[in-house]
Amino acid sequence: MSFSGEVKEELTRQQSPGRHCQIAEIAAILCMSGSVEEQEPSGYRIRVVTENADVAARFTALTRRAFHITPDDEITASPARRASEARCLTIQNPEDARRVLSAVKLLDSEGRPTLDLTLANHLVVRQSCCRRAFIRGAFLASGSMI
Repeated sequence: MSFSGEVKEELTRQQSPGRHCQIAEIAAILCMSGSVEEQEPSGYRIRVVTENADVAARFTALTRRAFHITPDDEITASPARRASEARCLTIQNPEDARRVLSAVKLLDSEGRPTLDLTLANHLVVRQSCCRRAFIRGAFLASGSMI
């Protein structure tokens, strides 16, 4: 296992005790490897794609703890590497997706997802513990070390 993989494995074992920290970590994962897709007639769904099974398990555990939601988990061939598999985690229910997007402050004033998922709302990372959780989530979703 690579050094980055070892660090990610260790980070997935750390618990975020406060719901506010869990939301910050979810926000980071969404910003780094998530997408929001429109569903008819007026709802949205959230998708997170990762090649790391520990990250998939972490996102699932966080959404269960913070929102009592279990994302659908689908294993597909990785678009980046042919020999690898990707996990696609989806929150299909539009009301559940709206609750998550609202909590991570990724809805605009009209209730639509913001176009730029790459920026964290300052309200999500106001406390230092939440900033640590956000950085942990960002590294888990897309970080590497050499």
